[in-house]
Order: sequence, then structure tokens, then C-alpha cells
Amino acid sequence: MIETPIQMRFADVDQLGHVNNVNLQHYFDLGKTDYYVQVFPTAIDWHKQAFIQKATNTVYEAQTRMGEPIVVRTKVEKIGTTSFSMYQEIVNLETSELKSYSRSTLVMFDFERQEKIPVPDAWREVISRYENTEF
Repeated sequence: MIETPIQMRFADVDQLGHVNNVNLQHYFDLGKTDYYVQVFPTAIDWHKQAFIQKATNTVYEAQTRMGEPIVVRTKVEKIGTTSFSMYQEIVNLETSELKSYSRSTLVMFDFERQEKIPVPDAWREVISRYENTEF
């Protein structure tokens, strides 16, 4: 799993002293970005062929409080013909407490033709090698 440390901002926290659920989604997005940067050896050309998020399901297990040392852990769980599913979790580094987890479906998309396309074999190979799993 890619582990992304999160720098919590004052604006992320509500008057009750915990991180708002909307901001946890931003943290998951940071984890996804970190995954793309670390796993893919060349930059993704977001104007040609890349992926778009189709669905996300998030479960909130515990409150995340201001100042907690948290990380987002990210991995690809499954690769289909035109999509893949990503699992992420937010964890307190000191206590290992699971704060929240999310599963997302991402669809490969050709932005020039405006249609979904198969996951390229090269992408499948890179992810398989990184995850140490044959997809």
C-alpha cells in the first residue's frame, strides 16, 4: 500500500474539534494522487487517456480529531476490463486505529473520443508489479 502522510489544516476541523467528513474525502484524493505519482513510471496524460471516478463508498469508523497523526493507505484491489477498484483507509499512526475506509471504482476513459476504453496492458502490468498480485 502507498502510505500518504496527511498535513491536517485548521480549516479541516469543525467546531466540535473533529475533521469534517467532506475533508476526509480530500484526504482520500491526496492518497490517490500519491498512488498515481509513485506507481506509474511516466506521467499520465490527463487530456488523452486516463480514468475517471465512477463511484465511491466511504465508511466512517471513528472521529478524526485535530492534531492526530494520520495517513491514507491506498492500493488497487481489482482490475476489470475497463475499470479498477481502489481501496483506501485513514489510520492513526500512533494507535493504528482505523478512522475511515473507502472503495472507489475508476473507469478508463478516452477524453478525445469521449468514451470508456479497456485498461491498457501496460497499466495492468505496472499495477500488478507494484501490488505484487496478478490482475
